[in-house]
Amino acid sequence: NVRLRNRGAGLVPNVLDHHDQELWATLAPAALGGTLRVPFGWFVLDDGKRTLVFDGDGHTQVNLVRTWREGRTDDEILAGKVEELQRAWPTMRHERAELAGQPCLLVHDAVVDGQPIEQAYLLRPAGDGLVLEVRVTSSPATFPRACDLAEVLLGHLEFAAAVD
Repeated sequence: NVRLRNRGAGLVPNVLDHHDQELWATLAPAALGGTLRVPFGWFVLDDGKRTLVFDGDGHTQVNLVRTWREGRTDDEILAGKVEELQRAWPTMRHERAELAGQPCLLVHDAVVDGQPIEQAYLLRPAGDGLVLEVRVTSSPATFPRACDLAEVLLGHLEFAAAVD
């Protein structure tokens, strides 16, 4: 992370704590307004608007953004994602599911730069009328691992303010 920051690749959140035996670190990404536990081997960038967790090989990324709910239910937010994604990928398939105990939209058969990808969109309450939108993007071969990472991240995410 420090090497990325020094190269100007983005802002690296402060590391608050690390556990060498358990192989994880606790970071404080500004965009999340809280703390995030990240397994060693993953990189984290934060531009104040979103937090991006990704692997060095470029196969997987988890994008976390707090946005205003604007009176929308989880179902309405995810339905809006489907409409938006179908414009970009008319032949994609999608299904609703639950991941990490959160409502989820799974996207299959999407292609970016000629490469197949899969995505998962998860939602989590983020306090004060906000919702955390989590987008997991990965190659089909690494998608289960990417979803496992999202579960770990969400399981240890703590917002600084009380969440409703």
